[in-house]
This record gives sequence, C-alpha cells and structure tokens, in this order.
Amino acid sequence: MSQNDDRRGFDRLDDTHNDNNSTIPYLQNSTTAMSRPVVENDYTTASTYWQQSQFSTEKSLDAKKMEHEDTNSSTSDVTTYYDQNAALNPPITNTTKEKSNDNRKSSGVGNLLSTLSFPIINILATCIIVGILIYVYQYANGKSTDTTMGGMKIPTVVSLLMTFVKMLVASGIASAVAEYKWIRLQDKDGQPLALIDVYDACTRGIGGIVRILKWIKLDLILIPAILFQIGLVAMGPASQQILTTADLAICDRNNAGVWYTNLSSTDMTTLSSTNGVSSMKGLKQDYLVRYALQQASLGFQVQPYYNCPLDSINCTFTGIQGFHSTVTCNPGSLNTTTIVDLKTDDVTTLSHYFGYDRANSIFSPFLSVPAIFYDGSMKGRTYYDFNNYTKSFGSSIKNNRTYDAEMRKMFGDQKFVLVLTDDGGLDGYMASEKIPQVLECMLHSAVNTSTLLIQSVTKRHQLMSQIPIEFDYDLLSNSTYWSTHYIGSNFTMLNAYGLQFSIMKNLIVANGMSQQDMDSYNGYSNGFQEIVENWKMLGYSPTNLNSSTVDSFFFDMMQNIDFSAVYGIPDSMFGMKGTHCFYTGNFYQLNPAAFYSLSFSLLIPLGWWAFLWIVSLYKSSWISRGNSQVALLVAGISPTIREHFKGLSHANQRSLLKQAANTKVVLGEEKIPTETGGRHLQPTNHLTFGAPSEINYIQTRRRSF
Repeated sequence: MSQNDDRRGFDRLDDTHNDNNSTIPYLQNSTTAMSRPVVENDYTTASTYWQQSQFSTEKSLDAKKMEHEDTNSSTSDVTTYYDQNAALNPPITNTTKEKSNDNRKSSGVGNLLSTLSFPIINILATCIIVGILIYVYQYANGKSTDTTMGGMKIPTVVSLLMTFVKMLVASGIASAVAEYKWIRLQDKDGQPLALIDVYDACTRGIGGIVRILKWIKLDLILIPAILFQIGLVAMGPASQQILTTADLAICDRNNAGVWYTNLSSTDMTTLSSTNGVSSMKGLKQDYLVRYALQQASLGFQVQPYYNCPLDSINCTFTGIQGFHSTVTCNPGSLNTTTIVDLKTDDVTTLSHYFGYDRANSIFSPFLSVPAIFYDGSMKGRTYYDFNNYTKSFGSSIKNNRTYDAEMRKMFGDQKFVLVLTDDGGLDGYMASEKIPQVLECMLHSAVNTSTLLIQSVTKRHQLMSQIPIEFDYDLLSNSTYWSTHYIGSNFTMLNAYGLQFSIMKNLIVANGMSQQDMDSYNGYSNGFQEIVENWKMLGYSPTNLNSSTVDSFFFDMMQNIDFSAVYGIPDSMFGMKGTHCFYTGNFYQLNPAAFYSLSFSLLIPLGWWAFLWIVSLYKSSWISRGNSQVALLVAGISPTIREHFKGLSHANQRSLLKQAANTKVVLGEEKIPTETGGRHLQPTNHLTFGAPSEINYIQTRRRSF
C-alpha cells in the first residue's frame, strides 16, 4: 500500500484523530484495535493494521452512509406525510375540541333517539289500533252482518286489527324482557347463567315458554310475561265471540189477514124478520156444531182461515171477538130430576123413565150410559117444539110484527140432564145393580176478546177480556123488535142463543141423524155416546189433572164449537189485517261492556312492558342491548366460567342449559392483575360474564346530553 493510500486512510480519520495517540473512538470496542496500540512511524505494523482496519472501516462507513441515507429518506417521507396530514387535519385547537365534543353529544343523542324510537312507535301504534278496534265495534253494533269495511266483513276487520295489536304487544313484551335480562344479570350476588336462555325463551311465545318450563322459577318479571303471552292467545277468539248476532225483525200490516164471522153485525141464526121469532131454530149452518163435535172427539180442532207468509216469525191478530161457551153442572137424583120425554112430550123423572119405580119388575133396569136429556124445564122449548110450531091461520106480516106472549114461553135457559156411571165417569158400561149418578147442567155464554197468534204453523189465542152474556129473553122473543130493528141491530145475544140452541140439538137429538130423520123421529139419539167413546180413545188429554172427566169433555167440545162458530164459515167480505213480523237478516248486537273491556284490557300488557322497558334502560345507562346475540358474543365469559363448561362445547342445548343453571355469573367489568403483580386487581373497560369475585359491579350512570 502506497503512502498516498495511507494518507487517504488518515485523511478519512482526521475528524476523529486524537493528537495524543489515543484510540479511535468508534474502534475502541474492536478486538483488532485493542490488540495493539498504534505507534507513530511504525510503518511495518501500521501497514498491516490499517489494511485490515481500512477494509473494516470502509465497510462500516459504507454501512453508516447507507443507514444515514435511509434515515434521511425516511425522515423526508415522514415529513412529507405529516405535511400532507397537516393540510387535511389542522392542528387541534380549543375550537376543534369543542366541535369534537359537539359531535360526540350529537352522536349520543342520535343513538338515544334511535333506541327510543321503535318502542315509542310501538306504543303509539298499539293505542291507535285499539282505538280503531273500539270504533269498529261501535260501528258494527246494530249493522247487518253483510256490512263491509274496506271491502272486508266486520269479523275479518276485527281479526286483522287484533292480529296487529297482538303482534305489537308481543314484540313489546319481548323487548322489555330482553332488556331487563341484562339488568338481572348485573346482580352483585350473581344469577344462574341459564337465565339468559330462560328470559330469551319467554320472549318467543308459548313454544319458547314450554321449552324452558322446567327452569322457570318464581320471578316477578317472568310470571306476568308468561300470563300476558297466554292472554294474547285468548284475545283472538274473544274478539270474535263479542261479535254476537241477532235476527232483525220488522213488523208490518201489509201481508197478514184473517177471516172470521163478526158476531155483532152478522145474523148467524135462522131468524127471519118476516116470519117472526118462531123461525129461530139455531144456527143457519147448524152442521158447524155437529162437525166441531166430531172433530173434537178425534182430537182435532177447527182452523181459522188466515194469511201468514211462511217466512214469518209470527202473525198477530188483535181484538177478535168470539163466543166462550161453558157448562156448569150440579148433582141430581133419579127421583127428583125431571126430563122431557120426547116420545110422549111429557115431563117425567129419571126413575120413572128408566123403570126404577116399577113394582112388578123382576129385573133391575139396564141403562145405556152416558145418556143426555132435555131438562124438565125445557118443556115446550125443545128443538121439536120449534120445529113443530105452526102459526095460526091467517097470520100476516103485519100481525107477525106484534108482540106474541105465547112465543115468550119458547125462550129460556138451555138446560140438560146427564146420566153417568155409578162412579161419575163417562164409561160405556154399568152393572144393572149399580145406581147411576145424575148431573143437572146448564149452558152459559160469554164474549171473549182475544188475540190470535200464529207462530211456526201453531195457533193459540191469548185472552184479552171476557164479558158474560146476560140473555134478555123478552127481547129475544119479541118479533116486533126484530121486524123493526133488524137492520143495524147488534146480533151478539141472538147469535149466542142460536149457538146454544144448536148445541143442545146436536148433543141430544141430532147427532148421527139426518135432518129428515130428526124431523120424523121424536126420540133421543145415541150419537152422544159415540162422541164420548171416540173422545175417550183419541181426544182425551186433560189440561188440568184436578178436573173431572166430564169437565174435560165439555171443555174440549165447547171450545171447538166456539171456534167453529167464528172461523168455520167466515164472511168473505169481512176480515182483519194483522201484524206480520219477519226477519230481514242478521245484524250485530254487541254488548258495549264486553268490547270496551276487551279493547282496554290490551293496554294492561302495554303499560306493563313500557314501564319495564323504561326501568331497564335507566338502569343500563340508556344502553339498549335487547336480544342481541352479538352483544353476548362480544361480552363472552371469563376463564373461570369457561372452566365450568370444559368439555361441553359439543353438548346439546339441554345439557348446556342444565350446567348453566348451576353456574352463577355477574355481568360486569373483568378485573386484571396490576403491573406490579400484587394482589390488587384493577378493572378493564370490557364487559363480560364472570364469577362474582372476579367482576366489578357496573354503576348506573346518567347519560349526558
């Protein structure tokens, strides 16, 4: 190596060379430099040393140079970055800090509003829908079942609204219970980890409740939540049950009518104003009585002529006047009771008539019972007396208009005698040694004003009033009166007397006989016995068990005769309109107390979950976690709790829940050891589920606005 080269090496060391031959500073730690000191003018040794040192030093200097260049380059890049960043992000001043705080406050308010918005919307929507539900109930009340709202029938609208309400209330309950779960798990004493699953299941309806039923304890939050969930299930059917319907009935007087005989304006008898009262032989249509007796004996009844549409609820005809005929009887005897013997036209006792008083009789009389006779007081007033009456020769219309005292004797009370078996029955046989019972009977008449009600093809009369008829026999027998006042007279009394006359005729002499036979035969018919026998077999159904058989018989006979007289052959020109009631369709008939109670009861779970939700948010510093599964994953569990579940990561849900029920945890900030490694623990800012001893309790903090 030349001297110049050596000098080049020394020239590079001039800046750090020490005049006192001290060691080169940056080579002090070098092994080569320390092995031998540098001696001035020692070229032999210096040459070798500097050759080695120069090579090493040159490499070091080159490395230092490259490092310096890299550092300068890096510094230049960083400087450039900060210059650019400074342009985009100016230095933080007091104004910038205030803006940052405002942004954080704005973000906090936004998060709070976001947290509050959905529950508040839920509450408002629930109240609005409940109000609409009440309106629908009120609107439907009294309306036809065909009424629609928005193209839907009322039950569909109610069902739709109830579905919305149930959905909103159920979601509200789920939100409140889910929020309260986080508060419950912050209990200092710890709660079973299974509480997470239990509370979560109770927010998922009846199915979720059934799944964790075994782990549900007496909880002041869960029990109401479960009851409300069950109640919501019942709300749907209850809302439909309230929609009770009824048939809307309307009554008019347009389509119903009845035809009958007017007792006061129509002369129903054979009386002729020109022939006098001697022409009075009963009703013109005498067969109506005979027909009514035969009908009643078979258990049938005369039907009125009426018009009542088939779709009617009922037809009502008010104020119909008809006769009410009755029979009253008193006990008689064979020896004292007298009858009219039609064969001899004499009055005789029953004992004589039947032969009980015959002294030379070997055998006891044989009676055919029941038997009916004209009472002895009817002498001269029987059907045969009127039928055989002959006016005096030369009588004229003028003479006929004068009062005839002889005719007065032919008018009076209609009485008859009834002979029964020894026990007072209507049996058809009595032993000859028995003594029959005797009844002395009399007909009575009254005018009934009643309402005829026709319903479902059945008919019944409702009595409104009853007025007995007091017969004025002087007037009835006065030909002068009837010839003078016939037109426009009130024929009620005359018709009643004619009806009684026909009843006596058909019970005693006419039944089973033609008119020709009646006119030619003076005697008693056995037609009465036929009527009694038929009635006992087919028509006897006593309405009063305390009444005798005789009373029941005459009640049935007289009632049907009265109906026949009024309805049998009605006057085609006379009738009356009735009230026709019919259904026009179904309509809703709601109980306001029922639908108000149902509707307002929905506000009970609403108020409950809203209160629980507010309390939960307040205790959690207005931080809403709800049913967030992410929040659970982020929180995680402490190593101590994880140790409890070692080996269960592949277990099923039931096994995990069983283990979690026996593991108490607290939600809070996990404690970590201090840097000194002492026993003192300091909390982290991370929430987790851990054992009570390793968790710091979270204090409720008021959110700053």
